[in-house]
Amino acid sequence: MGQASVAVANSIMRQDTWGSSSWRVIEGGHGKAHTPSKRQQTLALCATLALAISLVFVWLVSDGVQARRRQDALSQADVAIVTVLPGDSLWQIAQEHPVPGLTTDELVHVIREDNRLASAELQAGMQLEVPVCL
Repeated sequence: MGQASVAVANSIMRQDTWGSSSWRVIEGGHGKAHTPSKRQQTLALCATLALAISLVFVWLVSDGVQARRRQDALSQADVAIVTVLPGDSLWQIAQEHPVPGLTTDELVHVIREDNRLASAELQAGMQLEVPVCL
């Protein structure tokens, strides 16, 4: 084991025995420990906050774009009354009545919401309002 490796190992072992909860950076294998300055800690915190705010902004904008896309797709659709047959599921009904611009999952959500269904469980004979494109 080289001299630098021994110095790093000794520094790490000393750090562990100190029981310190602060971050320490070992510089160059010479056993010197460095605690980030208040300025460095503040910059790291600001960068983290800026990243978090940016991610929330992107999420909000993309959610608004998706809502607008769903609204546009539904505005092009008519509504049909579909009678549930034995063994039917919301997923199956949504797949059988696709609406361009909506995924099957989105269409299942729309059908549940429009028909005020508490769950995805269907009973044969139920009548559902389903968006359809003719």
